[in-house]
Amino acid sequence: MEYDFSKARRHIETGQAINWALDELRFAVLRAMEAYLNVYGYEEEGSKGWNNVLLAFAKFIPQDLRFPLVHCYCDAVLLNSYEGDSESWKKMLKECLAETEKTIFRAKSVIEEKMKKDSVDKQS
Repeated sequence: MEYDFSKARRHIETGQAINWALDELRFAVLRAMEAYLNVYGYEEEGSKGWNNVLLAFAKFIPQDLRFPLVHCYCDAVLLNSYEGDSESWKKMLKECLAETEKTIFRAKSVIEEKMKKDSVDKQS
């Protein structure tokens, strides 16, 4: 599970297609949620859309991981409709990027730990 935030960072730094940075952040969070659900064996009901990933994640995942990831996702969604000055928006977007990277790194660690444990259990 790898996440490359260089595109989002480049959009923010250059100011070109900066709103695409939000897409990068939202999809990174959704992919982390999906990976967590998959590694823990949670099956999605109905369609396989992102809304179902969000609902399943909110329903099954421990709160200590659920809240930070959902918070990052919501920040990216809310920033998409921000109507303040561009410098303030850019600053908030950089903060959102930093928080998202930190949170996804934590989720990735939990997922990798579970995968390692499952691998050891299969060998036993």
